Amino acid sequence: MTTMILLIGEQPIPNLLPVLHEKPDDVLLVYTEKTQGQMNRLRSLLDGRYGCDELEVSPYNIVETKMKLGDKLTEKGWRGKQAVFNLTGGTKTMAFAAYELAVRLGSDFLYFQTEGVQSLIYRYTTSGGDPMLLSGKPQPVGTLLTIDDYLRAYVGRYTVNGFSTGDGGKFEEAVHDAIKPLVDECVAGVRFSSTVEVDLVLRCGNQVGVVEVKLGKPNKDGIDQLTAACGREYLGIYTKRFLISARSWENLDELKDLAGARGVDLIELPSYHQFGKISESDVETLKQKVKKGLRCG
Repeated sequence: MTTMILLIGEQPIPNLLPVLHEKPDDVLLVYTEKTQGQMNRLRSLLDGRYGCDELEVSPYNIVETKMKLGDKLTEKGWRGKQAVFNLTGGTKTMAFAAYELAVRLGSDFLYFQTEGVQSLIYRYTTSGGDPMLLSGKPQPVGTLLTIDDYLRAYVGRYTVNGFSTGDGGKFEEAVHDAIKPLVDECVAGVRFSSTVEVDLVLRCGNQVGVVEVKLGKPNKDGIDQLTAACGREYLGIYTKRFLISARSWENLDELKDLAGARGVDLIELPSYHQFGKISESDVETLKQKVKKGLRCG
């Protein structure tokens, strides 16, 4: 029997992926008042797959956090190698407390990192003195996420409405059909709230991106929509953002600078405005930029 202790921060994926990779019997979600929403969404996603328990701690009191966490582990009978601490999330003081407890109990701990196209888990053992990296190298994490996992972890409830109506919807469908063979998943018309919706959600491996598709004259609306969708209360700052336009943004340097400042990849497909379909060269541009942005293959 193994239990993974998760320190809940703003970003759920550094906790979710190690659980899916390690497959513990139980998880303990350690959260603060500020991260209760993130904990609730993660627990809702994990409940049924794993035994789940939770513990609220102070975000900045090392002594109190170590005591409460130690008492919880004693209560549950989780000792030594039965407990694995994921130190990736939470506050730094929560991580300090968990690290000290892991060393005292002789438990392993791990750290999750995304590096290039790979997600990596650095797992350490505390037995026999100083912590040592198990196997001498990090463990690569394969593709474990679905778009549904990702959205439920970040926003909880959402709806899928498909393509828009009219000419804009036809352009969305053309973009979708061009991208779909490149990625693992592509979902159209995803709404997170009454005011926030994106035209496409893409997944390549464990990397997820959102897309706004614009047929009309260039303006900042698409940039604003992507910024709202990737705000802290929705998909977070690490979700990739793409704005796909059917028109050229030539001589629109201020708009381009705004897109860049907000982390939005602009992809221009002017052939659609000119001919009513995406040319082969524009399809290739689209594929290359999406592939680079999502680190596909």
